[in-house]
Amino acid sequence: MLRSGLQVDLRVLAQVSFGAALHYFTGSKSHNIAVRKLGVHRGLKINEYGVFQVEKRLAGQTEADVYAQVDLPYIVPELRENRGEIEAAQKGKLPQLITLDDIRGDLHTHTKVTDGRNTLAEMAEAAQERGYDYLAITNHSQRVTMTHGLDAQTLRQEMEKIVKFNDNSKGIRVLKAIEVDILEDGNNPYFHILGHPTGRLIGKREPYDVDMEKILEAARERGCFLELDSQPDRLDLSDVHCKLAKDLGVKIAISTDAHSVADLDFLRFGIGQARRGWLEPEDVLNTRTWRQLKRLLPRT
Repeated sequence: MLRSGLQVDLRVLAQVSFGAALHYFTGSKSHNIAVRKLGVHRGLKINEYGVFQVEKRLAGQTEADVYAQVDLPYIVPELRENRGEIEAAQKGKLPQLITLDDIRGDLHTHTKVTDGRNTLAEMAEAAQERGYDYLAITNHSQRVTMTHGLDAQTLRQEMEKIVKFNDNSKGIRVLKAIEVDILEDGNNPYFHILGHPTGRLIGKREPYDVDMEKILEAARERGCFLELDSQPDRLDLSDVHCKLAKDLGVKIAISTDAHSVADLDFLRFGIGQARRGWLEPEDVLNTRTWRQLKRLLPRT
């Protein structure tokens, strides 16, 4: 039992059973049961020790060997939820999931001008070190007073700084943007990406009680996008909503909401969430080059 209260169980098995045990304890119970049922139809018993026909061990050293015994290709852990991945595998239609290497830039970051901890130049340098082509600076509007939001004059000054930075920059482009609030009357017609759409804070605040399918349909009609916020206390959208967005044809921006250069590394959490939601590079806005991205943001 860890100091945090989290219980951790350690299982030690023979190498010949390693793949079977890894499969057995990875993913959802529902996925595991579905695979075992496929085995039963073939006269096989599948457990954490291997795949058996009566007493004969047929597989178990690797996860791929376990899946092969029920005529399935290897299914990555992120998809093991029994939400259609087995049927997709049977048809040879498993998604080619997004990876961290597919990302070309971050579309949600802050600087010390509002509530961030680093300068524009420092954030841009850190993004370039991560191989990005572009970085959007999205400091808060003045509506959010507790984060020292920008008034119109300060916003213009910051935009001028970005123009000057880009004029002298080699290798990365900084994009002018701002994080604005949806007002009480719903008035805000100019945004491209709906940020942290359900507002959840894991363990602290429940997600908004909204009809996400209706929101996604409206986004599709208006040419807007939704964000997957990679902050580990948000991970908003959920994996289920990511899959729904994919099914409805709404592209997702996987962003960090970074308030420091170190926060840029949160992107790996968003990638994991996106993979659980079946997202492929084509489904994600910021896998595009800047030229491709600009065509998807026609009002810039």
